[in-house]
Amino acid sequence: MSRELLDKLESWYDDEQHDQIAEAIEQLPESERDYEIVSHYGRALNNLGRYTEALDQLLSIEQQGRQDSVWHWRIGYSYFFLQQWEEALSAFEQADKLEPDETTQEFMGYCHDIMERQAEAIKEINRVPFRERDFSQFWERSDYADKNYVEEPPTAEMIA
Repeated sequence: MSRELLDKLESWYDDEQHDQIAEAIEQLPESERDYEIVSHYGRALNNLGRYTEALDQLLSIEQQGRQDSVWHWRIGYSYFFLQQWEEALSAFEQADKLEPDETTQEFMGYCHDIMERQAEAIKEINRVPFRERDFSQFWERSDYADKNYVEEPPTAEMIA
């Protein structure tokens, strides 16, 4: 790919003109989109909030990206904003293994925190209220209670 186009893409990135990057790359024939161009495209799509499209583009260059920490980071970013925490964490861990980075480690921490909160929420949902209580002796039967608090089951007419 031409150095001129790559410089232009970087310039637009610096100016946060991600839509310009995406438009320029979309104008290129697929045959001219090499690893670097698709990587730029994935980054632009991520920055535009088009995470599913970004992920699709980045996964199309997976073979070339396996040893590239930036590729793993961008994949992790897509997964993170698609709320696919385990996949995001795995990608960020791989990026960090290839090239340790503070921002990557922060995202790894976010993934861990979110996944822990989700696990706690699931435990809470599945918790049976009062499981540890024995209610077998809660209500003592007596004539007084039967007379004042116990009624016949409701009939259909009563409910209507």
